[in-house]
Amino acid sequence: MKTRSLILCAVAVVATQTITFAQKTEVAVRKGEVRAETKTGAASVDIGAGRKVVLTPGQKPAVSVDDPLVDDALELYKLVEAEKAHGELRIDSTLIIVAKVDADEVTAAFYFEIPNPMPTATNVLTVPYTSALGDIRVYDLSGNLCKVEKKSLGNFAFSYSIHLSEQVQPGEHFKLIGVTSIDDLLLFPGGEPITWKEGPLVYFMTSSTIPYALQYHRFILSESVILVDTNRQVIATDAVDGQTAVTTRTYTGPHSDALCIFAFLDPDEDGTTLADIPGKYYGLRSKPDKENSEMYQREMHKIRAGLKYTDQSTPLAALLAIFGGAMNENADRYKAVALMTQEPDEIQNSLENSKYWADQLEFLSTPQWPENPGNGYVHPIYLCRTGSLINELVQRMVYEDGKWYSYYGNWRKPVDSEHVTSQDIAAAKAKGYLCDWEIAGPYIQRGKGITDKNHKELFDIPFGPELPDVDVPWQPVKVEPHEQHPASVNISSSLLRIDQSVAYLRTEIVSDEQKPARLEIFTDDGVKAWLNGEVVHENNNSRGIADQPDAVNVTLKQGANHLLLKVTEDIWGSRAIVRIGSDRAAGPRPADKAIHSKTQVRLGWTPAATARSHRVYLGSEQNELPLLAEVSNPQELKPLSLEPDVRYYWRVDEVLADGSNVKGDIWSFATSKQVARWTFDGHAQDQSLQAYHGTIHGNPRWVPGVRNQAVALDSEEDYVIIPPMNLNTDTMTITLWVKTEEIIENPGLVFTRGGSSGAGLWLNMNNNLRYNWNNEQQTWLWDSGFFVPNKTWTFAALVVDPKKATIYMHDGTAMKSATHNHGHGGADFDGVTYIGHDPRWSTVKGAIDEVQIYNYALDATDIEAIYLKSGKKP
Repeated sequence: MKTRSLILCAVAVVATQTITFAQKTEVAVRKGEVRAETKTGAASVDIGAGRKVVLTPGQKPAVSVDDPLVDDALELYKLVEAEKAHGELRIDSTLIIVAKVDADEVTAAFYFEIPNPMPTATNVLTVPYTSALGDIRVYDLSGNLCKVEKKSLGNFAFSYSIHLSEQVQPGEHFKLIGVTSIDDLLLFPGGEPITWKEGPLVYFMTSSTIPYALQYHRFILSESVILVDTNRQVIATDAVDGQTAVTTRTYTGPHSDALCIFAFLDPDEDGTTLADIPGKYYGLRSKPDKENSEMYQREMHKIRAGLKYTDQSTPLAALLAIFGGAMNENADRYKAVALMTQEPDEIQNSLENSKYWADQLEFLSTPQWPENPGNGYVHPIYLCRTGSLINELVQRMVYEDGKWYSYYGNWRKPVDSEHVTSQDIAAAKAKGYLCDWEIAGPYIQRGKGITDKNHKELFDIPFGPELPDVDVPWQPVKVEPHEQHPASVNISSSLLRIDQSVAYLRTEIVSDEQKPARLEIFTDDGVKAWLNGEVVHENNNSRGIADQPDAVNVTLKQGANHLLLKVTEDIWGSRAIVRIGSDRAAGPRPADKAIHSKTQVRLGWTPAATARSHRVYLGSEQNELPLLAEVSNPQELKPLSLEPDVRYYWRVDEVLADGSNVKGDIWSFATSKQVARWTFDGHAQDQSLQAYHGTIHGNPRWVPGVRNQAVALDSEEDYVIIPPMNLNTDTMTITLWVKTEEIIENPGLVFTRGGSSGAGLWLNMNNNLRYNWNNEQQTWLWDSGFFVPNKTWTFAALVVDPKKATIYMHDGTAMKSATHNHGHGGADFDGVTYIGHDPRWSTVKGAIDEVQIYNYALDATDIEAIYLKSGKKP
């Protein structure tokens, strides 16, 4: 199926609704403009091209878009009116979408009614978290074209602000009609795919988060599409100009139950036919799935009759136990089966939520669970909505001490991405990449919440693959390319992705003789490696895939060598890459492009396993590197006394046994404590050795600052962009001066947003000075208690170390500080850093000056010295 035909769901994220008109006379305008009025002269309006007016005696003319998709949406609203009149459901909002696929174009019309959530009247409706739409036009019910502002929130998400001509009072409804095209998107806001393929079936999904909303979706699909299944009520199927049209109804209720999934075949796109429909859709389900489904239905019938289900001997039994606790409103029983502890108010919410889903979902399938998988093993149970065979939710069950417990569910099972071909795999193996892997997991530990930074604690906890006499459910996993690497294991797409967890990978390395070798290991995040049962490498870290590998020298025995990896998952997904190293030096220490805070430096690296000696070159000019020494191993090289504030370049050439020389890569490091410094004296150039030069975005001004000039940000589009710094540090200091002219909600001051990073200084509501580290809730919820005064130059600083964070502020009267005693893991800073901006929220309205970043934790005396040196008295 064409990609665009799979993205109908992107429109569904925009909250929308409609209204009917008492139709007496219609006037449509194709070109130019006309003026229309009712016969009684009650009112008159100007009608522009592409719109139509409905004239009703005694009423103001109602103008709408002259579009057949809009007509369909207005017809569907009659169904909404009927449900409202019936009065059975609470309907706070209405969303109607009609979308049509023509060739490679998707167009859509929408109508929505949504109450004004603000405590005061407003003429601006902001839809905060949606997919990208194309050419969008929105009209009010008087036919006025509304201004629409689009803003990127990162992670493939956008917000749309719609400006109406009239105020909407609190509790009253925004009522709007729109027409849009849909961009060729592949991802849902937050990074989840909105289209995917499993075998011959192509799926797409829609969703929203609006409670008590009645939604109708009408999708007019391309001619070849065969509808196989949907998880929602189909109220009609018909044809429009030879194209299949499917209309579904969704009521979100108090649980915001809006997920809508469709499964299709598309013969014209991929050659599939009706014969390719999976067997489960015509009764050919596996025997275990049939038996488990029958058992589930039988026991659920007993539970609904009042049975107190207590069995936790299998994953399915534990699922029934937790559903039974919820349906019988037995909080104690529910808590006994839930893996994670909850507060009393959370338990009540969870009971209600689980009770709802127990009524909505049925057992679909599950892999065969092991009898003794070892503590922490997570097993999936796939659930479908009653009347559908589409996997809608994966309930994760966790084994501990002979019992199974329920963990958080997620919306669907992992889906394979594009894999490399057999020819690509052969080419990757020729470059030393390991491609034949099996995977097991994920594994977690009871009592660890998903917001804890516990992946580092899990690093040293042995799970099934490390233990004897444990049934480990290994499964083969395919490799895929990643950036410059031709082969990698995408752990997150191969298993149920769970933050704060671990997974295991295993493979064999066959050697024709006993010989030295070098393993080059790249992981996101930490890794522990065993070769033939012996630990050969440990790196308990939080990071993305680095430029340089963890390089490990090993000895391969003749025949099969067994390699086992334990890979931790912090957040944002997990991946592993392993290759057998070349004859070049690797793994520089200090790391390439690092900032070394001391002038005493000991150089280190991982040598090629075949090298007999190593020629080390070092200098301050990249193109002129004099020979420093030739040593037989890195430990022979003595520590160096270097100059401060200098960038040094170095390389290691490997001398092999036959005397040949293998020239190494050029690495660099700087003997400086300062990562970056931007003075904003008419430019955004970095004045430090690192040269992280900024790019001006928008049209900011240069104004008098605390020291020479400062950058003034006047609009949402004015800010400074700094390239990724890739610091991978748990220790940092940020200092700056700021003068806000207006209080803006949640602007960034110095903030990294992108890659695996979300960290920096920002302002909450009322200019409350706050920080974020690794997107941890415990950091961005912490309140410093400091408020930056408007129209006053204010000095601010953030100091982070592994055990605490301190925020400093000097508003011209005194230096104040507040400390948050909380652990901080390494932050990658592998995304763009913004000065004066956070792309997920907003931009500072005011001026910023003298921004400095250090790669160590300054103390209070240092902070005071920077305050005195960096700025004049405000």
